[in-house]
Amino acid sequence: MKRLIEILCEKKVFVFLVIFVIVVAGIIAYQSLKIDVFPDPSPILVQIFTESEGMAAEEVEKFVSYPIETSLFGLPNVNKITSFSMFGLSTVNVYFDDQVDIYFARQLVAQQLPAITAKLPEFVEAPALGPITTGLGMVYIYVLESNLPSIELRTLQDWVIKFQLQTIPGIAAVMSQGGEVKQFQVIIDPGKLIKYKLDLHTVIERIKKSSKNITAGYIVRNKEEYIIRGLGLLEEIEDLKKVVVKEVEAIPVFLENIADIKPGAAIKRGEALLNQKNSIVSGIVMKLIGVNTSELIEKINKKIVEINAGLPDGIQLVPVYNQALIIKAAFKTVSEALIIGIILVAIILFLFINDLPSALVSVLSIPFAVFITFIVMTITGMTADLMSFGGLAIGIGLLVDATIVVVENISRNRENSKKMECDSKSIMSAVGEVLRPLSYAMIMIILSFIPILTLSGVEGKMFRPFGFTLLVAIVSAIIYAVFISPALMNCFGARKLFSTAFIFNFLKKTYLRIFDFFYPRKKMVVVGFVLIFIFSIVVFFNMGSEFIPRLNEQTIQLETLLPQNTYLKETEKVMNRTQQLIMEFDEVERIYGRIGRGESGTHPHPVNMGHSIIILKDRKYWKVKNEEELIRRIEARIKENIPGVLLNFTQPIKHNLDHLITGVRADLAIKIYGDDYNQLMVLADKIKYILEKISGVKDAQVTRVSGQNEIAVKLKRENLARFGLDPSDVMEEIEASFGGKNISKIYQGDVVYDVFIRYGYEFRKDLKDLSRYFVHSGKNQMIPLSDVAEVVETTGFSSISRENGKRYIAVQCNVRGRDIGSIVSESTEKIYKSIDLPFGYYLSWGGQYELKAKAEKKLYLVLFITLLLILILLFDYLKSWRDILVILVNLPVSLSGGILSLWISGAYLSVPSTIGFLALLGIALENTLVLISFFKRKTVNTHDFDRAIRDSVALRLRPILMTKFTTIIGLLPLLFASGIGSEIQRPLVIVVIGGILFSIFTTLLLMPVIYQMLFKARLRDR
Repeated sequence: MKRLIEILCEKKVFVFLVIFVIVVAGIIAYQSLKIDVFPDPSPILVQIFTESEGMAAEEVEKFVSYPIETSLFGLPNVNKITSFSMFGLSTVNVYFDDQVDIYFARQLVAQQLPAITAKLPEFVEAPALGPITTGLGMVYIYVLESNLPSIELRTLQDWVIKFQLQTIPGIAAVMSQGGEVKQFQVIIDPGKLIKYKLDLHTVIERIKKSSKNITAGYIVRNKEEYIIRGLGLLEEIEDLKKVVVKEVEAIPVFLENIADIKPGAAIKRGEALLNQKNSIVSGIVMKLIGVNTSELIEKINKKIVEINAGLPDGIQLVPVYNQALIIKAAFKTVSEALIIGIILVAIILFLFINDLPSALVSVLSIPFAVFITFIVMTITGMTADLMSFGGLAIGIGLLVDATIVVVENISRNRENSKKMECDSKSIMSAVGEVLRPLSYAMIMIILSFIPILTLSGVEGKMFRPFGFTLLVAIVSAIIYAVFISPALMNCFGARKLFSTAFIFNFLKKTYLRIFDFFYPRKKMVVVGFVLIFIFSIVVFFNMGSEFIPRLNEQTIQLETLLPQNTYLKETEKVMNRTQQLIMEFDEVERIYGRIGRGESGTHPHPVNMGHSIIILKDRKYWKVKNEEELIRRIEARIKENIPGVLLNFTQPIKHNLDHLITGVRADLAIKIYGDDYNQLMVLADKIKYILEKISGVKDAQVTRVSGQNEIAVKLKRENLARFGLDPSDVMEEIEASFGGKNISKIYQGDVVYDVFIRYGYEFRKDLKDLSRYFVHSGKNQMIPLSDVAEVVETTGFSSISRENGKRYIAVQCNVRGRDIGSIVSESTEKIYKSIDLPFGYYLSWGGQYELKAKAEKKLYLVLFITLLLILILLFDYLKSWRDILVILVNLPVSLSGGILSLWISGAYLSVPSTIGFLALLGIALENTLVLISFFKRKTVNTHDFDRAIRDSVALRLRPILMTKFTTIIGLLPLLFASGIGSEIQRPLVIVVIGGILFSIFTTLLLMPVIYQMLFKARLRDR
């Protein structure tokens, strides 16, 4: 290694060429970096959607969800399977291990679909896989603005706009929401059925058989083939009207003779609103997993310009939600922190180093390391986001540490030897003095960050890019310090900056006075630091905890929940009123709302549930202090004007991630598992009552599943047999006449419309109509439904949730003004004191706490292993437990500094703060190895031990202060940043800054005292 350093000192041109190439390549790499919000923490999830029109939640669970679940339990690498059954739809979620490729996981599930389909009833549609997207997948929402009827706009959206957008590579799906889906409706007159002695089943079969194309091979004429095609598909409404349903004395009875046939709107289970406008048509763009969001949105914007240019006059696509705005804001937060950190660190170096070349060489280590990191990020395909750039921003101060140690020693050796010009031997001697301890110190810093790369699950996906970029930058900085900085110092020589010398001289005099006061008072110093450590332990065990601080997306999502029997139009009315109230706030720019579900996507919802995305204006227009105050005011105004509505405030990305990762739409949830849903509801209400009494719990609510109004038609099988009726035919007639049924298609070019059959509204508007309903027998008899079935009003379940084969109900809540950990501890104690769970019933915590508990186990294990590896390294370097003990006194006090700084700032223990403690393990010991080497060198042959200790810390004061201050100064921009994403980085920054501040005092005050106590008597005896 020394020989390589000597060669580089001689080959000055080569060194500058290497630097030039790295700078140019780094700039090119930076320009080609893809930007995003943060790494996608979504699980490897495959969703299966199964439409089952007209089926209640209990039937969906029994006939669809449960058979699908049981068919998938044997798949390899499956973590859990959950299902959600609601009116007309089953959603089954299959979660795989993180190491499984998403496409392989989808292939495993897709292979099971044919067998699953065979198990399902004939009246259920074939199950289909959901789009290949994630919790960050909803990247773009647009609406169609026009005065045209919504049915025409929805047709345009479904058959023109949607397909044009889906041609963009990287789009997984474009889901339509709102408006009215056009179909051709056959409105049956039951009186005409009686007149012509027809049953509904026969009519349906005739319509089904009336639309068909065939091929009949070919014939040869004049040596040419002519393909024979039978063209019988329904293409116009007139074709449908002329369908023959019966012949009476050789006279055909057409469909138009027994029904009113006309275009109409399909039954809706969802709606969309914008700024109080009802029934708008919108599109929700879902990105493909792994696709860069920023690039995709650029393509979408360009495509929308093209689409708008080709649309008829008066129709325009208008974006209402764009994830690129969040991405740019988040990137701005970390990039500004990075740039400001570099500038501040450079200023500190020039102020502390009384030598222009030394300061310049030290500063150059930052761009060198940063550019190499950009190059590596580009090669590995990593995106520039909150985490990857956050790692660089946090590491800015660390990047100069190794160079400071080398350069400062070179500068000091020159000064002592009075050789101000280039001197290779002097440089090599200075590098040799610090190379070994510096190498071990840097290895320990690297070791403290490597465990971040071992994290798995959500925290691993979030923070591995952070650890990777930080490690690449630190390794690059070490390479620069050891190999490049000596060569540059050899080129530049020395130029004194006497104008800044007074700063360090003042700090040195101040420190030595403090040292002279505390060094003789050893007991006071040791007891003082021990008390600080004990106090920090007490604080630690009483400190709140959370998973990851909430990312402020500067967009609010409001979930509105009404009673489960609420009709779609009523929900729309309430949502409209809600939007009206919210738009009264000056801070709100616009609101996009969606109710229920449009097409089957990642988040199917019932019609009594609405979601509003509240787009906020720039902060300069705000009249409230912060977002929390705005939420409080919005909530108060809505509840004042619309009593009884349940509200849940969150954010779009957070909502989607929480729903996919934890299965709940709030910060915290208690899942109660059991078989009897009625018993589960009783337990859930009791738990909700307990939660509402706990400080910090907001928006507590139980998943509303009971009390769904139903009209049950229970067949009398003996009577059916007496009249010769088949149960399935009876059920089909009831389904088609009252609920309606899609029975055929009409093809008009590329557009396909459903043919929908149903009784007229006047024959199915209330319960009496169902009781007076006539069933057609095979003998042309008209039998009252009351003779073959019992029609009763009852209640059922609106939805049923299952996890790993077990039913559950969730009691969910949000947390404000308090940490999640303490709320869970308090509520767990109160719940188990107040409630006796029946046999077979149990609780588990979901939401953010579930993720936090999993992360803590891994992080504490990693923390222990890291500490063990550092101890092994220390023993390898020092070969003495006394030396190790002197060094290790830095660790507990530095960790105490991190704990106390969290406590003072009001932050909580979290994954970022724990990673900060990991970082402290290496940073706190950074200067100790070099300092203890000076202790040993100065005290080995001295007659004045205490004087030697004082001279050692005085010599190392400049590099110690510079390395510590540059790290702190480099972190200050992130500490005071207020943009999107700053809240995630802040706990880590607080821990590191607090730990470093304490480590300065332990290194400069406690470490000399401990060394004197352990070694002075021993050396005197020699």
